[in-house]
Amino acid sequence: MYNTRHEQILQALIEGKERSVTFLAELTGVSEVTIRKDLTNLEHTGCLLRTRGGATLAENFRMIRSMRIRQQQQRFVKQAIARSAAALIEPDEVVYIDAGSTCQLAAQFLINHDIRVITNSIDVLSVLSGSETVSLSILGGNLRRSTGAMIGPAAEQILKRYQFTTAFIGATAFSREGRFSSDNILESELKHMALSQARRSVVITDSSKYLQQAFSVFAQSDDVDLMITDRGFPDTDHFLDLGITLQIVS
Repeated sequence: MYNTRHEQILQALIEGKERSVTFLAELTGVSEVTIRKDLTNLEHTGCLLRTRGGATLAENFRMIRSMRIRQQQQRFVKQAIARSAAALIEPDEVVYIDAGSTCQLAAQFLINHDIRVITNSIDVLSVLSGSETVSLSILGGNLRRSTGAMIGPAAEQILKRYQFTTAFIGATAFSREGRFSSDNILESELKHMALSQARRSVVITDSSKYLQQAFSVFAQSDDVDLMITDRGFPDTDHFLDLGITLQIVS
């Protein structure tokens, strides 16, 4: 939970991008020791990144929406995308499932599959924990509450141990140049790592994210084998020219 001082720190970072410990201590009226503790706590929640002598934002707070809101937006389109993604999976695959509303829906369609799933999402964990056929592992790390994602160095160290047949990755935004982005640097690092360790890298995202911009790029067109999206996406031929295979759902 954020307290008033945490909110002051984050607002200062929003306004100034990077702030020193000394500046933040003077701003909030507490010691530099206290500020360092605050920065450590905020880094663990994925809000900021520590720098030499200060901190910088890890995410764009203006873009953050709660998981509940994301689950309701474009719900029927997301269900169709998720169903199409799940249909790709064969028995005995090792599948990475990212955090996010579309990925959570994909997990629901995989409940009865005989597969192994590794995830950084507590929502995917909740969906698949009752399955009798899915062998399920969750990454450790620090919880980013706004997306239900486990993030940070501990999650990355565990992720390095795995290789996947398929990775399902969600995106906050993607551009005409085939750049896929997220609103948090620490989540982006985990997404990029999962894609690089998968035999088949799949981005699952609805067309409303197209031509949007988010805080941190996690993939270029060369990093993505397949994108599953809906018929509202207007530039199919262009993305095929970029080398990304498309699967369009109704």
